[in-house]
Amino acid sequence: DTVTIDDDFFHLGGHSLLATKLVSRIRTAIGAELPIRQLFETPTVAALSAVLGEGTAASRRAVTAVDPRPTRIPLSYAQQRLWFLNRFEGPSATYNIPVALRLTGALDQEALRQALADVVTRHESLRTVFAEDEAGAHQIVREPADARPDLHVVETAPEEVEERLRDAARRGFDLSAGSGELPFRVTLFEVGDDEHVLLLLLHHIVSDAWSRAPLARDLTAAYAARVQGTAAPEWAPLPVQYADYSLWQREVLGSEDDPDSEISRQLAYWTRTLTGLPDQLELPYDRPRPAVATYRGDRIPFDIPADLYDGVTALARETQASPFMVLQAALAALLTRLGAGDDIPIGTPVAGRTDEALDDLIGVFINTLVLRTDTSGRPSALTLIERVRNQTLEAYAHQDLPFERLVEAVNPERSLARHPLFQVLLAFNNTDTAAVEDAVAKLPGLSVSRATADTGVGKFDLSLAFAEQAGSGTGLQGVLEFSKDVFDRQTVETLGLRYLRLLRAMVDAPQKPVDEAELLDEAESRTLLSEWNDTAGEVPERSMVELFEERAVSDPDAEAVAAGEHSLSYRELNDRADRLARILAAQGAGAERFVAVALPRSTDLIVTLLAVWKTGAAYLPLDTEYPAERLAYMLDDANPVLLLTTSDLTSVLPASTQVPQVLLDEPGLQEELSAPTGTGPLRVMHDPNASAYVIYTSGSTGRPKGVVVPHGPLVNFLTAMRQQFPLGNGDRLLAVTTVGFDIAGLELFLPLLTGATIVIAERDTVRDPAALTTLIRTAGVSVMQATPSLWRAILNEDPTVLTPLHILVGGEALPADLATALTHHATTVTNLYGPTETTIWSTLWPATPHTAHHPHIGHPITNTQIYILDHTLQPVPTGTPGELYIAGHGVARGYHNRPDLTAQRFTANPHTTNGTRMYRTGDLARWTTDGNLEYLARVDDQIKLRGFRIELGEIETALTTHPHITQAAVLVREDHPGDPRLTAYLTTTTPHPTPTTELRQHLATHLPDYMLPSHFITLDTFPLTPNGKLDRRALPTPDYATHTADGRAPRTPREELLCTLFAHRRRLLRPGRPLPARHQTRQPHPHRPGRGTGHQAAVRGADGGAAGRCAGLLGRRPRPAGRRAEAGPGTALPRPAAAVVPPASGRAERRVQRADLARPDGRAGPGGAAAGARGRRRPAREPADGRRRGQFGHRPSGRTGPGADSGAALRGAPRLGHGGRRTDAAGRRIRLRPRLRDPPARHPVRGRGGGVHGPQGPAAAHPPHSQ
Repeated sequence: DTVTIDDDFFHLGGHSLLATKLVSRIRTAIGAELPIRQLFETPTVAALSAVLGEGTAASRRAVTAVDPRPTRIPLSYAQQRLWFLNRFEGPSATYNIPVALRLTGALDQEALRQALADVVTRHESLRTVFAEDEAGAHQIVREPADARPDLHVVETAPEEVEERLRDAARRGFDLSAGSGELPFRVTLFEVGDDEHVLLLLLHHIVSDAWSRAPLARDLTAAYAARVQGTAAPEWAPLPVQYADYSLWQREVLGSEDDPDSEISRQLAYWTRTLTGLPDQLELPYDRPRPAVATYRGDRIPFDIPADLYDGVTALARETQASPFMVLQAALAALLTRLGAGDDIPIGTPVAGRTDEALDDLIGVFINTLVLRTDTSGRPSALTLIERVRNQTLEAYAHQDLPFERLVEAVNPERSLARHPLFQVLLAFNNTDTAAVEDAVAKLPGLSVSRATADTGVGKFDLSLAFAEQAGSGTGLQGVLEFSKDVFDRQTVETLGLRYLRLLRAMVDAPQKPVDEAELLDEAESRTLLSEWNDTAGEVPERSMVELFEERAVSDPDAEAVAAGEHSLSYRELNDRADRLARILAAQGAGAERFVAVALPRSTDLIVTLLAVWKTGAAYLPLDTEYPAERLAYMLDDANPVLLLTTSDLTSVLPASTQVPQVLLDEPGLQEELSAPTGTGPLRVMHDPNASAYVIYTSGSTGRPKGVVVPHGPLVNFLTAMRQQFPLGNGDRLLAVTTVGFDIAGLELFLPLLTGATIVIAERDTVRDPAALTTLIRTAGVSVMQATPSLWRAILNEDPTVLTPLHILVGGEALPADLATALTHHATTVTNLYGPTETTIWSTLWPATPHTAHHPHIGHPITNTQIYILDHTLQPVPTGTPGELYIAGHGVARGYHNRPDLTAQRFTANPHTTNGTRMYRTGDLARWTTDGNLEYLARVDDQIKLRGFRIELGEIETALTTHPHITQAAVLVREDHPGDPRLTAYLTTTTPHPTPTTELRQHLATHLPDYMLPSHFITLDTFPLTPNGKLDRRALPTPDYATHTADGRAPRTPREELLCTLFAHRRRLLRPGRPLPARHQTRQPHPHRPGRGTGHQAAVRGADGGAAGRCAGLLGRRPRPAGRRAEAGPGTALPRPAAAVVPPASGRAERRVQRADLARPDGRAGPGGAAAGARGRRRPAREPADGRRRGQFGHRPSGRTGPGADSGAALRGAPRLGHGGRRTDAAGRRIRLRPRLRDPPARHPVRGRGGGVHGPQGPAAAHPPHSQ
């Protein structure tokens, strides 16, 4: 057809690849430089002609043959990385490019053999080998006579063809010159006289996807000539060879030392564009990412129907974009909807043949671009495509910078587990497949069709490749390739269906926000909202007190509660509670009034709680180990009518409180409670909506918030637990949790509904695993609830005590290794999850030895609904992270005296019609395909540490009340797996750091011990990103082998022993000795719990003959000096020998170290610096595994800190950005909030005191790009 000057290039079938070729031809024919963007904006001949008249002359020299060539021919940039990877991995199929053809007819094998030799003669790249010397790798082009390809003929039965073809395609290449192997291998499978399958296998170092067309054309021409008896085919000589291109590439790009060079210009663009790029996308993976990628992959056919592709093409025309850009926008939108955040990097290959002379060459010209798509702000399809168009055109204008150099410049966090800069690739190949088929169709005497030669490789987590089928009417034919390391086939098939659904929605309604497009079909919506939430069950219409009283009547003589030497039967417990209730009622306790309870762990604690309820009041538990200031706030906020305590605890209660006190240990009151005859219960109407208790949890504003839980939710919870754990008269449940922690409700009340016995453990017993295991055994305990850290301590102390136990786990992350160990020892293990705001536990998951390797938080309990929702409160697909909302009978009333906060967190439930509410947990979770819930991370700065819920903002607020502190940021670091610690970063008004002891003492007046940071690091200024937000990646790592200079050295043998025990348990060195390198003396004043020490490490510190004396002091006097003072001069303690334990390096560093040691020349292994290189090497962040997960099984909020860069917040300065990353149970990083586009600091951050810190982990190898 005739093209007129008004025809639109893209309406004629033009696309991005053809646009690039057109620009190249205009440069050659007219000598003008045309930006590719200009072609998109003026796509007609008339418009282009006018523009070219005003354009600039072409500045780029055309590629020409170099004669004479230099002796040493360098590798191209792409070849450099492929060479390195081949040497690093050894021969593998990762970068094999197969072309498999099924040939039907009379095949002339000799003609084929000669034709192959002709092709190798024509293309130097196919006879190139590679050598390495002191100057690096270089190309050696063999003479045609020395590089004749072998045609391997293999007789094959028809049923064996597929397997043999697959095996041959997966055989790797040895590229070294000494191997004698060419990077081109040909195998002919002889199935019958007239049936053959031809496999042409090339290594990526000499070929790319666009090389298949010239290979097919030249092989067809050569075979046709040889079949006809011609000595050689008559084809036009190639204008250049690949070696010429390698030399030309370096000349055109120029030197980075020249700021005006092309490589400098493009490098500046890409480093600016990719600043702050996410290290990896978070996708709905099926399993943890292995520490080292295996590149095992699979492929799924994936086509876009003709009618949908017509709509894509029309939408592209409407937006002056290409169909590829529409497909890219849809993919970015889908990844955002699947939990990847709103900063989406997608890789795409470009042909790289920017000069006409390269069109017919076989070689690796391909380059990979990183297309960064911003999906934030709920854009419409039109808006998103416009963003994609602008960004993509800019990328095309800077497509010459080699991907390998880009990786070096951006310097992302290196990992052997994943591809750098992007993990999802989108390829749009408009001509390759059709060109190959057209060429081979001309093989004389043969009918040719494509055969499948699957290499079984998946270089990326996910890649989508589409190809137009000209004239076929089938739209786009494509394939979804995925990594079997992280995906199952079914997951990827479902992902493909969601992509088509979203793409169609964009085409049908391009003006609507893309986040409104429906990803779920009706069946999946019904499953997520209804079927998995079908938890209806009957609940008694009575209060907890009434249910207990019924049990006291049916089992009056059964033992209800035991504490030490004291115990009460159900009758005795009920009678004492009745008597105390009358006393409390007489002093003002009643409905919707609070009664504060500050009591030791004894039988009287249970009596008191029941008595409060019998008056109709609600109890306010006070932990007397909290700072007086915190207790004073709770009392002032709750305004209780009474405070029940004992005479010995009055000294630790706030002196300012005006609340009337009732001393339970007063002799007269005790005598009254022990009266032999009762006066009967109070006759109080118990309303299920009346308050049962108020529990104060950490608050982000710097003050705790009180959660008010009514009786109805409590009874629903206890009924559900009774159904799940049918306790009886013979069961004894050990209560170990402080009453101020809401999960104590299960321990203190569930046994009383079932006739079982509560065994109350004293606080010091709980802190001493040896004493605790003894109590478990001697008290005949059958059921116990505890945090994972306490279970680990018990397991390490004496696993045999677990054998008869039914174990309940909650309060923090349940690591897979612990879950596995518990299931192998205990009778049953149940993992529990739930926030205080929805009454103790809301989900449960029974663990077994077969499932414990991947713990979940299970399914909702009776009358509870769990929703995983997006920001529009719509359900997200199975496997996709979303925020976890809880509805049902367990939802609390709200926050006491905080209607604003209550309205924020307790919202109307849009998925029911009965006007109920749901609680927004702030937790990220996802549904698994079998209907279980998997906890992933937090969406805010709340964390959970050693079972305690902590708002980092509350710590920051407390820090900034110190007169010398101007800014504070607190985060949880887990630089050593399994050892999360709070770390505070400060700026001050003084020239020297504020002493750590002073900071701890200041915080101790505001916060409980568990909220005190382990480390305080003073900085001159906080490192900020370009848009003024805290750059958490640039915050220095604490030096765990040292401590603050203001600590005091041990002064007595006892202090030295305690310091040494601290050091030994924390892998530190002996106190008081000069230490090498960056180690310093361990001082006696660090507060042990603040150092991240759990029960297990604490009690192991108290070994030997000092165990009995030391273990009891660990909780009450956590610093060596304080513990020495309390221990007193009693027994002389031996002077210990030095306990020197070097700090462990990370696995990534150990791999590099082993590689370094193995090299006889002493040079560094791949990607790493040689040992002893300048600067202190910090271990690279390890790929996430089971020990770095933000796994589930814990309480609502925060859980253990999942990584070194998690959960930071900033006070008194620009607020932290939303770029936090955490890891889920499968080792996957989870985007908690929209990620910053700010760069990690490339300069070291110097803290006062001299240490220079910065992210300097060793580089790791990575695959470069797509074929």
